[in-house]
Amino acid sequence: MNDILWTAVLAQMLMGGFDTAWHHEGTQRLAWRPSAARELRLHGVRNLAYAAMFAALGCTEPHGAAAVALIALMTGELIITLWDFVEEDRTRNLPATERVTHTLLTLNYGVVLALLTSTASSMSTDSALSCVVVRPCTWVVESAPIWSAENEPSAVVVSPPSCVEVNASACVAVKA
Repeated sequence: MNDILWTAVLAQMLMGGFDTAWHHEGTQRLAWRPSAARELRLHGVRNLAYAAMFAALGCTEPHGAAAVALIALMTGELIITLWDFVEEDRTRNLPATERVTHTLLTLNYGVVLALLTSTASSMSTDSALSCVVVRPCTWVVESAPIWSAENEPSAVVVSPPSCVEVNASACVAVKA
């Protein structure tokens, strides 16, 4: 994965967090509006898709069928976003800042999808999810176990973050 993809993923996380905190919970208070029930269900499904996407990108390098499955998941999320746009327009007037934020999120998501599709198409065709050393500067990786390669190239050791105390048997070697 390249630096532009990681930057776009981080931007997506930051803009999505801002949109949720400022607009959905703050100024618009969607959870308190009965008319927003369908919109909130769409947001919930989209959040699950994002969680799976961030987990996959943060801890693995998808190849072959796994890469296709990730791109299919992301395409499904895009359909949910378009449905959400229609639902928002049907049930409420969005403030200009929310409309701009949603537009930037969608454009950035297109960048992520294009970069990931390009990266996935250049990967090998095996169907494995390879555990890889990923950039520890990403929030996704900081909140997940850190994968570090041992001397043996086919083995990966799962190590918990330094803030977690575990015994020696908790670190498991997994064939990649």
